[in-house]
Amino acid sequence: MAGELTRRVEKLEKENRVLKIVFFLVLIMFSVILFIGADKKWEKEITTENLKIVDKKGNTRIEMIADEKGISTLAFTNSKGKLRLGMGVYEDEIPSIIFTDSNEKQKLVITVLKDKVPEINLYGSDGKIELTMVVPKDGMPVIRFYDSKREKRLVMSIAEKETPEITLYDSEGKPRLGMGVYENEFPLIGFNDSDDKPRLGMGITEDGTPILNFLGADGKIIHSLP
Repeated sequence: MAGELTRRVEKLEKENRVLKIVFFLVLIMFSVILFIGADKKWEKEITTENLKIVDKKGNTRIEMIADEKGISTLAFTNSKGKLRLGMGVYEDEIPSIIFTDSNEKQKLVITVLKDKVPEINLYGSDGKIELTMVVPKDGMPVIRFYDSKREKRLVMSIAEKETPEITLYDSEGKPRLGMGVYENEFPLIGFNDSDDKPRLGMGITEDGTPILNFLGADGKIIHSLP
């Protein structure tokens, strides 16, 4: 009789242990379900001075930096780690976007200067500016072309009174030839000497008459045709 009672007690203890294990597993599963179904809480802010985003090979492809001088930049690099595109707010609070070639030489820069003037610069293979597009404060757009010595050689602009003009310069930066459509729709081409003095002018007057003026060193007309 005592042996039978002992066996029943042992059986109940085993069943009780099994029930505890089953209850524990059910509790874990219920907790997992609650965790999955709960609203996910994401971090809304990341605070750091340097953030790098890498590709599958561990190469940095995007880097965000804010240095001790207050300059903030965002740089995009190619698979070889060379800078191809950069943007940021640089010294004097000047925002810029910089495009580079495969040798990391800047080729195109878009910026807004300190005096709030927007400017676009294109660079040659030697890293020197070859073309500039700008809209000054007076609102008159200008395009400048430069030679290898950074001397402007050709300027296209909309000047005062909305006059379209093209000016060609010599190697010393002096204007030698200009053309445009001026007041009263008067088209004119003018030639200057090496001292930047007008010597020859040709155009068409308002009534359609062609004219040709020869000027002296003092800028006065010495002969006209017709």
